[in-house]
Amino acid sequence: MPDDRLPTVRSLAADLGVANGTVARAYRELEAAGFVVGRGRRGTAVAADPPVGPVTPGVRTTTPEGTSAARWHRDTSRAIIDAVGAAVETARAHDLPAEELIALVRAAYDEPPTAAH
Repeated sequence: MPDDRLPTVRSLAADLGVANGTVARAYRELEAAGFVVGRGRRGTAVAADPPVGPVTPGVRTTTPEGTSAARWHRDTSRAIIDAVGAAVETARAHDLPAEELIALVRAAYDEPPTAAH
């Protein structure tokens, strides 16, 4: 559950019979992906708002604005879903078949970006 505290690195490593560094690395990767939040001396807890969609293991990047990659991915995914939803509604309102909408999306995606984008 969100905000639930995870076991300490030492206790989990002992329970699993692995090195402390292995658990610490796993916690860092989970934090980088947005699944957990490090709270300094208070330990690590489950994130209140974990990422949605696929996450690439081992990727620990941030956007230029400093937002975590997981949060950026989630926010971007939501924006794309909203835009696609609006496009589908418009296509339906004009009786455009799904195949034609998909072809339009593919053409737009393959088109080189312009200054307006």
